[in-house]
Amino acid sequence: MNFIENTENRKFTKDSIIGLASDHSGYQAKELMKQILDEQKIIYIDYGCHSLDSCDYFEFVSSLCQDIKNNYIFYGFCFCRTGQGVNICANKHEHIISALVYNDFAAQMAVEHNGANVFCFPALETKKSILEKQIHIILISNFEGGRFSRRLRKMYQFIKL
Repeated sequence: MNFIENTENRKFTKDSIIGLASDHSGYQAKELMKQILDEQKIIYIDYGCHSLDSCDYFEFVSSLCQDIKNNYIFYGFCFCRTGQGVNICANKHEHIISALVYNDFAAQMAVEHNGANVFCFPALETKKSILEKQIHIILISNFEGGRFSRRLRKMYQFIKL
């Protein structure tokens, strides 16, 4: 199955694994996400970082993206101060469609219209209730295909996938 077909057929199930990654400024938001996933009994892997000590996110996000490409994890949730840096980093990886999630509608459209498999959250103003709602939206939403599949095919026609 090719990348686009995989995107069209992707459905979250109770056995799906979520990957988490952050830098030091996203660490507390990532820890909050772990709490939410634990409460919902969703399996996850924490790729790092593992403390508030100053660090970069590149290695953590890259490992997460590699595991998505290899179909080991289903989705990635990444955190940094604005969400921008981890989003840019994730989008540099093959087989990754990363989206910045800044509200509920962005979360929904990231899945339904863009087929995202990585979701990047701004840690600066993260609240548990907001994350819970956005995660719910992401996990129940499905890629709509059709004209959105055509859009993905056009975007990726020149990229070796």
